[in-house]
Amino acid sequence: MTSHAPAESRLLTPEDTRTVMDGIYARADRLMMAFIAAHFLIALALAPMYDTWPTTLIVGGAGALMFLVSVVLLPRHFITRCVAGISLQTFVALHIYQMHGLAEMHFWFFTAFTLMILYQDWVSMWPGALLIIAQHILFAALNNSGVQLYFFEVKTVTALKLFFHFGIALVQVGICGYWAHLLRQRTLRDYARRLPEFLAWVDATAQVTRLVNDPATVRWNGSTRSWEKAVTSANSPATSGRPAVSRCHTPSARPRWAATAGSTCPSSRSSFQVRQRSGARSMTR
Repeated sequence: MTSHAPAESRLLTPEDTRTVMDGIYARADRLMMAFIAAHFLIALALAPMYDTWPTTLIVGGAGALMFLVSVVLLPRHFITRCVAGISLQTFVALHIYQMHGLAEMHFWFFTAFTLMILYQDWVSMWPGALLIIAQHILFAALNNSGVQLYFFEVKTVTALKLFFHFGIALVQVGICGYWAHLLRQRTLRDYARRLPEFLAWVDATAQVTRLVNDPATVRWNGSTRSWEKAVTSANSPATSGRPAVSRCHTPSARPRWAATAGSTCPSSRSSFQVRQRSGARSMTR
């Protein structure tokens, strides 16, 4: 067994990064599902204003369905993150149309990109941003040619208006993307830095209760990902990929991170798994 470098100097492997970020992506997928559902309900509430029911049901239904299908088929995937941004911008355009171009409806653009920070992935923001920009350019051209789209409050959309419109929008995307990047860096840094704290808790807990995985095994699992290739049977102590400990620990040994119980620990021999959840949010008190 090799020696372990301090967490501050330890470089995360691609497997480490994937493990950490998968938890972030899964949580964001769940939250995004709720936000998109809320957008669909808002669309239904706005539909009676100008009797836009057909467009609301078709476009709103498609916007919600595309994300639902993607998150079911490709959970935690980059494509799903891109689809989330596209779905949100679909509802932005829908709400603008529903209110016949009311300027305040454009504010949904900013809330949509603020929500995308949840994924901590700045690259996935750009497909939705580019799509909504292309849609505005197309609708502006059609509006100026005389087609009544009920998308702008003015009869003629000037180049100056579009310049400021897109310029401010791109600044917002840039700010949100940079913030997402900073959060990703912090998430990965916290994972590496707080691993020793978790291992110290394992050592303390091992003194007062039974560990399914002994501290040496837990420490090895936390220091390298080679166990993923080494596990060959369901009887291996590292089968689950996470250190498992008993729920019957003393208050002084209680971990800072949440536990996922597998039993109610009716006896001293009952045990369950506790997971060191990754990410800045789960690593705080």
